Amino acid sequence: GSGLRVSKETWCRLCEAGTYRSQALDSLPCLPCPPGFSCPQGSESYHSQPCPVGHYCPAGTGSPRACPAGTFGSSSRAGAAGECQPCPTGTFSALPGQTGCLSCGTSASSSLGESQATAQMATYPPLSPAALRVHGVRFQKRAQLLL
Repeated sequence: GSGLRVSKETWCRLCEAGTYRSQALDSLPCLPCPPGFSCPQGSESYHSQPCPVGHYCPAGTGSPRACPAGTFGSSSRAGAAGECQPCPTGTFSALPGQTGCLSCGTSASSSLGESQATAQMATYPPLSPAALRVHGVRFQKRAQLLL
């Protein structure tokens, strides 16, 4: 059978996740999935499961692993976590498995490989009484009497 392996007890079992075996090699044991590909349980080939963009697949991978937050994956078939690239300065990726990084914009910043942007706090001069009028409402100072 396809994607099956015959055990010593002569019954068929699916190849485990992270391994594969083609129909032509039915008499051989299941082979480890090569880097850059994932092999779910019962795989007959690794060619149909290239590791998707934003993920990496080391040798023997049953399912793709997401690039961590603060990094991104720009190409398919990545075989190691080191192929996930850190977000450049001024950008960030808050979630794992990203294919690119988001810009911090003009009111925030980040360092290389950040998973979040840091807001830049602006300082403003104190407001005058005239500036404290909002839609016809005037804010007034009230004196408190202390007895």
